[in-house]
Amino acid sequence: MDWGPDKGAVTAELMVLMPTVAIGIGVIGSVLGLVSEQLTLEQDAGYLLRSHLIGNEIDATSELEVEFFQKGRLSCISISKQSLLTLRTEQCGIPIA
Repeated sequence: MDWGPDKGAVTAELMVLMPTVAIGIGVIGSVLGLVSEQLTLEQDAGYLLRSHLIGNEIDATSELEVEFFQKGRLSCISISKQSLLTLRTEQCGIPIA
């Protein structure tokens, strides 16, 4: 089989494409990590809000910034976490106790 002048064309194209693929995989991995952290933050906010609404004492980790406030008759919690970006969530509920 005679390749002629195209002998190294496929290898050259792959060499150009591989860094782009590696960067793309890195970006996708970073985004998935941030999404996972945001979902964990949402879950923590729900747990802390439920505990606050039934009158339990709140025990948050030091890496979370927790703020309670009122919106009318709703009791709300705002949680922030410094990560690659600042992640923030807010949840509200009606107090039981």
